[in-house]
Amino acid sequence: MIPILAVISSYLVLSFSAPCLSQYIAAFSESEIDSRIQDINTKGLKVKVLSEKIDPILFNDLMPESHSLHEGRLMKILGDRFDSFWTSVNTPHNLGYETEVSYDPKLEIFLDSLNITEIRGQPISFEMKRLIQNWLVNKATCKISYYWEDLGNLFWPRFIKKTICVNTNSESCSWPPGMKCGLSGPMKIHHLRWTCFESEEPLYHQRRKRANNLHKANNKKQKKRQVLSFWSPDKRKKQLKRLIRQTSLWKKGFQCEWRISDLSVSSTCECACRQF
Repeated sequence: MIPILAVISSYLVLSFSAPCLSQYIAAFSESEIDSRIQDINTKGLKVKVLSEKIDPILFNDLMPESHSLHEGRLMKILGDRFDSFWTSVNTPHNLGYETEVSYDPKLEIFLDSLNITEIRGQPISFEMKRLIQNWLVNKATCKISYYWEDLGNLFWPRFIKKTICVNTNSESCSWPPGMKCGLSGPMKIHHLRWTCFESEEPLYHQRRKRANNLHKANNKKQKKRQVLSFWSPDKRKKQLKRLIRQTSLWKKGFQCEWRISDLSVSSTCECACRQF
């Protein structure tokens, strides 16, 4: 059996921010603590443990190393939680804004149910009815813009897709005027967060070092095991722990590992009554 850390004595919070990019590292107990701070590639780096400054050199030792960024293992940790639409492992081809119409088909169904046949007591043609319906649909349709945010190498996948309502404040989306376009359709997307905490060297690291020395040649020949959808929850849990250990890092009294987290994003823009 591989022992599990019994006590987490304190938590390490490393945080930073860069122009146009945001990076942050979270420390976990039962709940997660978010922290956005300053730049990974600039001077003036702030590194704190429980609000006390420590040697910035330690920061470089705790960043994910090559074995911690093994794409195959990280993909297996996320499993079916990985969402290729909202996240990207590699740099997206288009980092700018992509705008499209957030069309709601229920609008046309609603307008058809109104059965518009006359205006001010005067009958209208079918063509005029369609013209009015199309105008109302276009008026009430909001535009949504997508852009990619780079969260840095403390997250995996590091690129997250965000949304913006294009015509939020420019004009009303209703007739009579009064309603505005706004973000809606909140959803959770999952990713991995690099988490560090103070700890003595775990026993499984010592055992792994001895095993690597004794069986290095044999380990290279072993085939990689795949995540099978029909695996039992217990087997999946054991494999998840093993993958997290394989990608973890221990240096200078700190243990770092990937942990599954979620991020809330808005998937659509809709016309509704809002207060600005």
